[in-house]
Amino acid sequence: MSRSRVACVLFAPVGQVLRVKRQAAALARDHDVTLLGYGDAAGGAGELDAGVAWSPLARPTPGKPVDRAMKATLLALGRLAPDWAYPRWYWRYALYRSTLERLVSLRPDVIVANNWQALPVALRAADRVGARVVIDQHEYAPRQNEQRLAWRTFMSPAVRWILHHHLPRTAAAFTVANTLARAYETEFGVPHGVVRNIPQAPFPPPPARPTGADHVRLVSHGVGARGRSLEVMVRGVAMADRRFSLDLMLVPSEPDYVAWLAREAERLAPGRVRIVPPVAPTAIVEALAAYDIGLFVLPPVNFNYRFALPNKFFEFIAAGLAVAIGPSPEMVEHVRDHGIGFVGDGFEPADVARLLDGLTPDAIDRCKAAARVAAGMLTAEHEADALRAIVTAALADQPT
Repeated sequence: MSRSRVACVLFAPVGQVLRVKRQAAALARDHDVTLLGYGDAAGGAGELDAGVAWSPLARPTPGKPVDRAMKATLLALGRLAPDWAYPRWYWRYALYRSTLERLVSLRPDVIVANNWQALPVALRAADRVGARVVIDQHEYAPRQNEQRLAWRTFMSPAVRWILHHHLPRTAAAFTVANTLARAYETEFGVPHGVVRNIPQAPFPPPPARPTGADHVRLVSHGVGARGRSLEVMVRGVAMADRRFSLDLMLVPSEPDYVAWLAREAERLAPGRVRIVPPVAPTAIVEALAAYDIGLFVLPPVNFNYRFALPNKFFEFIAAGLAVAIGPSPEMVEHVRDHGIGFVGDGFEPADVARLLDGLTPDAIDRCKAAARVAAGMLTAEHEADALRAIVTAALADQPT
């Protein structure tokens, strides 16, 4: 049987979006996959699965002032005349026009559009080559940055218009969590599946060690950006009993913020809270296994943060750690279903300190043991099977 051609499109640096690299690798088992995104070979072509071809997109530039002004004007006019202004705003981007021609030249059978930005391009290409389109929404796009007034005023209406006009034409759609899938179906009337952000990791987890009575090692990792409010965890650990230490393993996407965070840690909890260098994605689970608890408290400043279910949560589990979180509903459901950790009362530093101070080594070790069991059930391969089933069903459907 001949293999179908699949194109996965992401308008972002692919090397920084592990979900899309896993997506391409999972589909390459049964299909010929081409991955399109920014960067020099997705952070290194050798990091891609052997069955994935790489087609780099030029990272967009700000453009000339006149062009920027025209885009801003069209975005603003979309509030008054959306059917006229928003298509003109979208297709004014040279990146989208050039990607359309690239997709047509590839002649894929299925196009996986990652996020709303790729959806109009994918559907227009599909019209020209008879492909099906599947969209991976990642998170809930209409409320992505709703904490910002300008974003709510101008970008959110544009995103909603694009989704309302394009989602019904897709063969399938999916996102990262159940709450987000329900929100998409409620607002747009299009059912969404779920493919969670579970990374490829070894099972069983690395060997566990008993939690010390006098030293409990906490870890959190990810992007060092102001929007994550990482100072809540720093301040919470500083307020907690001195037996707790915290390492923040950060990718410094905002270096000034990370430098400030390091100074804050040194001021509040010298020797107990540290900023440590990040490790390669393939080494994260092994690095985490040296700790006792994975800590992640994310203040719900927008809809997606409220219902976050991130990579790091599953990496904690894969490393056999107990988990300590704020009351974020999607994570809470997994913590309680699997008995793998502890949930705080809120998202303030005092809530973090109170949660930690109530923990005992025995309770932490019980959750570590439960995490090792959960790691055998929450696997990347399970999510890859779900993705492959979505694409297989799309191929069996009528052309877009």
